[in-house]
Amino acid sequence: MKPVRLKIFISSIQKEFKQIRLDLKAFLLGDAFLHREAGLPEPQFEQRAGSFVITLWRDWLTAEVLASFHLNERQLAGLALLGSEGRLTSGRYQEETRISRQTATRDLDDMVKKGILEQRGERRGAFYVKAKVIPQL
Repeated sequence: MKPVRLKIFISSIQKEFKQIRLDLKAFLLGDAFLHREAGLPEPQFEQRAGSFVITLWRDWLTAEVLASFHLNERQLAGLALLGSEGRLTSGRYQEETRISRQTATRDLDDMVKKGILEQRGERRGAFYVKAKVIPQL
């Protein structure tokens, strides 16, 4: 009888661990999806000294980092707009800051050169997104 009880006990533990594993997998995949949607780097998973470590990254574009780029008020307003809308077009930037097309082009090109923004597309279909990696200062 003992072997039967032991077998049932082990089977119930396996089922419990399987459910925990599935719950953890769903949580981690959901978290990675949320990070991707928010434009943040995906979580980093690693095993260190017998422990499983999950690193959740935050937005690299902090106030301290922004200050180091010496951006003007229009550019800061554009980045705030980008943060709320997820992407920025030259037309939307002009509308928000009330500037000419040439000034908008200069401001956006400056932020691309500094590594803050990445341009996607060309000409009328072009838009800007926040760079995925921290630019070298």
